[in-house]
Amino acid sequence: MTGFSTNAVHGVRQYQKDPHGALRPPVYDSVAFEHESAEDINQVFAGRKPAHAYSRITNPTVEDFERRVKLLSGSLAVIAVSSGMAAISNVLLALAGTSTNIITSRHLFGNTLSLIEHTLKPWGLEARFVSMADPASIAAAIDDNTRAVFLETMTNPQLEVADIKAVADVTAAHNIPLIVTIPLQPHTFSARRISA
Repeated sequence: MTGFSTNAVHGVRQYQKDPHGALRPPVYDSVAFEHESAEDINQVFAGRKPAHAYSRITNPTVEDFERRVKLLSGSLAVIAVSSGMAAISNVLLALAGTSTNIITSRHLFGNTLSLIEHTLKPWGLEARFVSMADPASIAAAIDDNTRAVFLETMTNPQLEVADIKAVADVTAAHNIPLIVTIPLQPHTFSARRISA
């Protein structure tokens, strides 16, 4: 199958066959899911067995959405979360931690700047603020403890526009991820490595 529209409609067929014969996955309106034993659900909660246990973590409807986004975007993996701040928090906490740093701009959406400056700082994450419009200053701020460069495609509200290709060249040269947020509703982001 080729083509965006064809893949959007027909590309994902990896869900278990519906016991009632539905050709499309239904919307699962369930909080919890049944398992054969306490050990079985323990394995699911521990992440040692792929299955659904509790909808706040994952459910078949969200899993189907993630598969579709993965197919359409060509991503290695997709995780759907409930908000842009949840997405940004997840990716930053996965990549960085105590005694590490990220390179970013002060020209970020206010809540994102607050997350980086006030919420994550006490956890030991250093934020190094430089102009995303100046690839040389980004390169100068990178060291062995840098875990990512984080930018918005167009900052809100300053409307600073970074040359993503130039920033990607810097991050690729240092083998660190470039995280780019896209100011859409709902807030979306990409955390793929971009090579020159």
